[in-house]
Amino acid sequence: MVGVEAVDGPFAHISDSHRFEKALRAKPIYEARGLSLRLGVSCGVAGYPWSGEDIAHIVQCADADMYRVKAARKGRAQTDPVPL
Repeated sequence: MVGVEAVDGPFAHISDSHRFEKALRAKPIYEARGLSLRLGVSCGVAGYPWSGEDIAHIVQCADADMYRVKAARKGRAQTDPVPL
């Protein structure tokens, strides 16, 4: 979990999470015998106050968003995104 200050509103960190995911996938973490191993990650975005008033609810929303992102990436998009 990464906590950041939301200076530009709830949607500013969505593009940050996409850049983070892309950077981790960009370069193999291991290469041998013509094979490469790349790291993948799914990020969920949530924050105060748009996702909840307490840390437990905000973490729960971020976790739900992460699983929504993961399912969408695998072609199993969920129909109920986490409200921001």
